[in-house]
Amino acid sequence: MITKVKKYMEKHHMADPGDEIVVGLSGGADSVCLLFLLKKLSEQMGFTLGAVHINHELRKEADAEEAFVKELCQKWDIFCESVHVDVKSYAKENHLCVEEAARSLRYQVFEKLAAREEDGKVKIALAHHQNDQAETVLFHLFRGSSIRGLVGIRPVRDFYIRPLLCLERSEIEQFAAENQLDFVTDASNFDTTYSRNKIRHDLLPMAEREICRGSVSHIAGSAELVRDAVDFLDEITEQTYVRLVREQKEGCCVNKDDLERLHPYLKSSVIYEMLSQTCKKKRDISKVHVDSVLRLLEGQSGRKINLIYGLQAVVQQQELVIRKEPEDREKGHIEEKPLDLKGEIEIVTEETGAFIIRCRIFSYEKEQPIPNKPYTKWFDYDKINSCPILRNRREGDYLYCSSTARKKIKDYFINEKIPLLERERLFMIADGDHIMWIPGYRISSFYKITDETRQVLEITISGGKEYEP
Repeated sequence: MITKVKKYMEKHHMADPGDEIVVGLSGGADSVCLLFLLKKLSEQMGFTLGAVHINHELRKEADAEEAFVKELCQKWDIFCESVHVDVKSYAKENHLCVEEAARSLRYQVFEKLAAREEDGKVKIALAHHQNDQAETVLFHLFRGSSIRGLVGIRPVRDFYIRPLLCLERSEIEQFAAENQLDFVTDASNFDTTYSRNKIRHDLLPMAEREICRGSVSHIAGSAELVRDAVDFLDEITEQTYVRLVREQKEGCCVNKDDLERLHPYLKSSVIYEMLSQTCKKKRDISKVHVDSVLRLLEGQSGRKINLIYGLQAVVQQQELVIRKEPEDREKGHIEEKPLDLKGEIEIVTEETGAFIIRCRIFSYEKEQPIPNKPYTKWFDYDKINSCPILRNRREGDYLYCSSTARKKIKDYFINEKIPLLERERLFMIADGDHIMWIPGYRISSFYKITDETRQVLEITISGGKEYEP
């Protein structure tokens, strides 16, 4: 095992002599095994070793787990830094679900640790393994992913290294048993309410048992092949971007004819880069936004659409322009925000004032009465493809007015005789381009509760100047 991990680290250039490697140590079997392996390798490979434990203050066992980690590191003579983070407050302030807030705070701690040395000598070692890789790839695939999502977890990204990606969970568990390694167990990892845990504890074991032995390692191997292909395509995209795209003060532009001559994949990739370069971030820029720009290109000159992070795509004569939205936006404009599916977010606009959107997910029992309230709605959770987003309308939006009658939002507004100014200020909750709910009007029939429904997403809007308490 030690030799296998060492070869994997050398293959991906994870550590150089003189590096300081800090293990993200939760106290679970994976991170304890990683710390033990790196302790064995530190002398051979010439790096120093430390650990950081992050106490999320979410579970009653958190303090006991912190004490366990400190005792373990003291026993092994490894310096360990313990950091407390207030996940609940951060989640509320930033309108995030608890899981996303915890992840964000963890990575903020890691970034601060890595920034302590300007020469890049600090590496953060995380204990992801092949089962995590397979789980991530399948999760992205089920949710709908570009080829980039099928890369899964990279062995090395910036200052993060993942030395255990060459191992399956069963190998780690066996190694821990053979070396009598003590560790703690987080009970929430077994809660199959979460999609990832369902994949981890139900789907992957079934695949290994009933479809093909070695499924986990096969998926992980495929992810490596996809990663190599994506890296090559990224090089081509970068060269094409530099050749065709002109950067401007508020964004960038490209000739439509030049764009149309590109292969469809390269065309989408260049648009993705234009969006991410203009807003200076790649997170949350997805296929949905690229597809919206592609549809815009099929229309006439002069059209425009509003996108995430205040981005705006405009077709002007023979050019596609991606820019930051002008400051004098419509009075009713709402910045896109993902819903917190297990909590709430607060929205403030000039017209409505402050209002709250609360969500909860629960199991549905047949014949359970559905609330008949204008601002509390139930949706079949298993039919939702992506995290619902609060936003204004955009080109390509649609809903179902019956089980089979798909209708463009524009046509729905016309049929309902909704004034143009009212359409511009309305906000809606969307699953990609599929509008789940236009508050004050209707929900899409596609998401209605049926006898086949297993889980319900309940969304309630309250407060403001026009929503019932």
